[in-house]
Amino acid sequence: MVDLIERKRPSIRQLVERLDEARGIRMMAGPPEKIAKNTQTWFEPGAADEFNVMPPFPI
Repeated sequence: MVDLIERKRPSIRQLVERLDEARGIRMMAGPPEKIAKNTQTWFEPGAADEFNVMPPFPI
């Protein structure tokens, strides 16, 4: 991570997205149509067969 930060100088948002993807978590946000389309692009080719929806904060 330190090497990535030093080389690419990512924003905090980019860094969080990179860390989440490394753990197998895909974050999506936006209007329902955008989330549905994004989910569909994973589901239709068989890249995912189920999804867990988590709130953006601890409950």
